[in-house]
Amino acid sequence: MDISALDWQESVGRGKVAGYGDLECRKLDTGLSSQRALNLYQDLQRGAHIQKIHGIVKMNEQDYVIMQDCSILPTLKSWRSDPSRVLTLRDRVLIAYDVAQSVTWLHGGGLLVKYLTESSIRLRSDETSQQHPVLTQLQYTRCLYEKTNSVRIDHRYEAQEVLSDLLEKRISAPRSHETDIWSLGVVIWQILTDGTPYLIEEPTYFYNPEQDAATLKRGLEIHPFPGSFPVGFPVPLVDIVQSCWSPIDQGRPSAMAVAGSLLRAHTLLDKTVMSTVKDCLGDSVRIENSQDLGMARLAAWQLVHKARNRAKVQDGQVDQLSSHHASVLSRHSENPEHPECSFLVGALIWWDLINVWLVDDTTAPRSHLGFDGRRAELALKYLLLASDRGYIQANFEITRAYAALCHDYNARSEAVRNI
Repeated sequence: MDISALDWQESVGRGKVAGYGDLECRKLDTGLSSQRALNLYQDLQRGAHIQKIHGIVKMNEQDYVIMQDCSILPTLKSWRSDPSRVLTLRDRVLIAYDVAQSVTWLHGGGLLVKYLTESSIRLRSDETSQQHPVLTQLQYTRCLYEKTNSVRIDHRYEAQEVLSDLLEKRISAPRSHETDIWSLGVVIWQILTDGTPYLIEEPTYFYNPEQDAATLKRGLEIHPFPGSFPVGFPVPLVDIVQSCWSPIDQGRPSAMAVAGSLLRAHTLLDKTVMSTVKDCLGDSVRIENSQDLGMARLAAWQLVHKARNRAKVQDGQVDQLSSHHASVLSRHSENPEHPECSFLVGALIWWDLINVWLVDDTTAPRSHLGFDGRRAELALKYLLLASDRGYIQANFEITRAYAALCHDYNARSEAVRNI
């Protein structure tokens, strides 16, 4: 790939390349830690909504990272200020869930996000016009591909303990997953309410330390927390955000726990809507138990996460999904509105975590395939369905399933040649 024709400004190049679309190019530090972190990032992007990396190229003896150019996508900040957008609270919860799930993946890889603000999150629309977040500016993620010790962070998103040290001019404790969770809470609150942290409209990067410190102090005196909720706002959502803003000594939830809580809250919103419909139309209308779907999704995700970790360490056992939850997911797996269910059924089949006889499968695997090949072919039916609908988490299992099919065919071809 020729990157010399890109439009370069300082160390960043941008432009359109045939076959790749809009690209962004950055210098890669030559250190081994940067290379290891980049490899980890490429692995994590299979499951997280993050800026896609295409690979590395060399120009003038310097390595460059080639990635998706997200500068053309609206930021969360510009999206919030767009009066033309129409989103239900349910839609907002799904966007917040995708952000939390992405942070879960990054934390699971041992990375510290550090830079999580409304300016670092972009939004893209899929083919169904559903909005999905894209986490960007991850060059500031610890040990990625650029040094992070000199980065200026919008202090409106900093954790309470970090702000206290900053304003008192004390040496701040190192950032941690707990400080990430505080920032995650601020972002989720903004997605849900369109609020502005501490009612301070402009970012506070401390380019003008005295002025920015005074502005931040005034905001904290009036609002000890980044924001509040309207009267009557669903209590489960309020609890999720407030748990992210707990004092550090009281503990904060993990990103995975936040994502799970958002998923449960989403199902409760569905249940409330369904109950209202039932009240209006009467008992003759069959109402799906959406809480069952939410619990099935949560249980399935927990099993898939365990299976992925088990595959890395080649150890441990993971139980199968219950028959009830398997049936619930199967009923929704071919619904275009539930690509996550398609993914979960496919992933559970691939990791051998579901009784395949409970899956309503009308296309039987070809009999000449081996066990792994049959399992891969059946899993791919659902995984590709999810991927075609924009559900990028399916790509991790798709890669492994295709590899299993290739291995199966190669082994059988070898056996035929030896006859």
